[in-house]
Amino acid sequence: MTSTDLMNTAQVAELLCSIFGVERRTVTERWMKSEGFPKPAIVVSARAKAWRRSDIEAYLSAQRQEA
Repeated sequence: MTSTDLMNTAQVAELLCSIFGVERRTVTERWMKSEGFPKPAIVVSARAKAWRRSDIEAYLSAQRQEA
């Protein structure tokens, strides 16, 4: 796994905000804590997390299919 395969909280939030037109707070305080959201691949602390890009892409694909 390389660093380009990972996305930090800010990167994930920016991506989802730009796609769905929601506020960053919605992503970080609701979506990331919801049951269906991918779990972080790396957790350094409560605020420092990283997700696999492939997990986020799969989540996006699933959300588009539900819509």
